[in-house]
Amino acid sequence: MIRLVRDGLLTQCSALQPDSVLIVDALAPPDHILNSVLGCADGHVYRHLEDSLVNSTATDRAAWWREVLPSTPTSKL
Repeated sequence: MIRLVRDGLLTQCSALQPDSVLIVDALAPPDHILNSVLGCADGHVYRHLEDSLVNSTATDRAAWWREVLPSTPTSKL
């Protein structure tokens, strides 16, 4: 039963895919709901893409990174 529902949902999603941009435009969710660098209403795609890369914290170390290090003082980090 669950597999049948999942397969039906995936079939419907595939059917909607070609019109997905039009559907989002028709619903017009605010930018903070859509949460897409490429989908901002102001049209400044490259500015938003650059800002998200420059201001990203994805390359920062996690706050707990020292806790998972071995306790041997081999070098300073």
